[in-house]
Amino acid sequence: SPEQLEPLGRELDNSRRLAACEAMAAPVLDRLPADRWLVERYVLITSHRVPFLVLGETGVFVLWAMAGPLQWRDLSFFDEVARYVEKALPGYGGTVQPGVCRVSEPALKPRWWCRPGEPGAWIMGLEWLIPWFEYFGTENGLGVKDVERPRELAGPRWGRPVTDIPLSAHIPTIG
Repeated sequence: SPEQLEPLGRELDNSRRLAACEAMAAPVLDRLPADRWLVERYVLITSHRVPFLVLGETGVFVLWAMAGPLQWRDLSFFDEVARYVEKALPGYGGTVQPGVCRVSEPALKPRWWCRPGEPGAWIMGLEWLIPWFEYFGTENGLGVKDVERPRELAGPRWGRPVTDIPLSAHIPTIG
């Protein structure tokens, strides 16, 4: 029956909308100077696909692009990913910043969004992505050689052992 395919159809719709949002954010991120910024797409972190990992002259950022409203539980997830990336950067003196680009509200000024005492994330529109990065200054930023090093290490190096990541982890139930 047509109803059988509705739950999967909703998931595909969500996926396509997220991909469209990411496609709108990508050209803005492409304007960052490549010698001073690394914008890595579709980074797999603890079995989750993070749309953008951004390293550059003002720091390190994890970024999602969305059109619809956020859920409070999303903020904890964004923060969890940012803290994981921090742990993968021993000796980094800054804080990895989680951000959400609301492509449906391009003029939305950056703001920190959270409940009192809970993790949060920065939220901004497309027009504010670059100014948001610049806001953090260069105190905890990476130099040109720092940005080049992850490019060298990332490979792909086919002979390197792969860390086992359980792709079955954290699959929510459909209901």
